[in-house]
Amino acid sequence: MRVLVVEPDKILGKTYMQQFTAAGIDAQLARDGQTAVQHIDEQKPDVLMIEMQLGAHSGIEFLHELRSYEDWADIPVIVNSSVPKEAFGVSEAAWQRLGVVRYFYKSKTSAKQLIGAILSLDKSS
Repeated sequence: MRVLVVEPDKILGKTYMQQFTAAGIDAQLARDGQTAVQHIDEQKPDVLMIEMQLGAHSGIEFLHELRSYEDWADIPVIVNSSVPKEAFGVSEAAWQRLGVVRYFYKSKTSAKQLIGAILSLDKSS
């Protein structure tokens, strides 16, 4: 299972990498949307985990760009954000069109929950 984590926070990114690796997940880290696109282009992940607050671009913009590439349209997305889902005013159908399979609010989510969500998407199990 290969996961690309898009997390602008250095400490959280490093923590996720350590915990995911310990759980047997092949994880790579991108700190912004542009770097994430480069990673995806080089080696398509099985799952994308993204923070919606990306700085220059919003996570919504990034997901629209991601879905504009036919080869990347099937990558499931787990959102792990410091912004609650309701704050975006996006319908459930729109989240589904963007490929979001799970949405976690960071302050209420453990690494164990994230690992479980990632592993539940493993096509080989």
